[in-house]
Amino acid sequence: MARGYPGQKNPFGPIYMIGGLLTAGCSIAILVIVNAYLWYTSYYYGGGFAVYSNACYMQTPDSQDSVNICYYSWAAAGLGIFFSLWLVFMQLCSGRHRHIPVCEVMVCVLALLWWIGCSITAMIYGQNADDYGNSSVSGYAQVLKDKEGWRTSVWALGWAQVGLWAICAAATLKDCASNRGKPPPEAAMGAYPPGAYAQPVYQEPPPYYAAPPPQQYNDAPPQYPPAGAPTGYPPAPAGYP
Repeated sequence: MARGYPGQKNPFGPIYMIGGLLTAGCSIAILVIVNAYLWYTSYYYGGGFAVYSNACYMQTPDSQDSVNICYYSWAAAGLGIFFSLWLVFMQLCSGRHRHIPVCEVMVCVLALLWWIGCSITAMIYGQNADDYGNSSVSGYAQVLKDKEGWRTSVWALGWAQVGLWAICAAATLKDCASNRGKPPPEAAMGAYPPGAYAQPVYQEPPPYYAAPPPQQYNDAPPQYPPAGAPTGYPPAPAGYP
């Protein structure tokens, strides 16, 4: 890919590109599932005003007053898409001349830690909702039981992202290890060889006023020959006035 010096291909570039695209797809899938199947909004008119009611089926009803896991999932997926696009953009940026992929290491490690925390949170709240749906006979519990598969899909996609980012992070560390002991390509070129391309020694010429006068500069100008002296020209024709 483009990361590296001009003419230097990055063997880990395809791994970064595929990993970035797959993780972006998982994040988009989480957004769609939560919005379409695990988030419920309703409203009714009472006293001349519209009263809205929201419900997140990723958690138990008693935990919705302290935290909203649907909002948390949207934020997690949104930041996950940012990490994925960041990794893909760095492979497409032709102006980056990096000998060691520090940026790739940073984004992969940050994304890995982020998705570990998000997956653990979604799994804990999702399993609590599963237990509530299986242990109660209320109408809300029945809805939670029907949504159990979608909740499992969300945190399963989160752990899939953990695996993908772990692979990308391992690739970045391997990339660093393989490039750390290598000198940059400019160092292998060496100095320019002497010879025809050697730079000549520059000598500044003396200023004009310091140069000596030319030879015979003060000599008298030559005298013209006297009148009537032979000059080597042919004589004038006869009869010429």
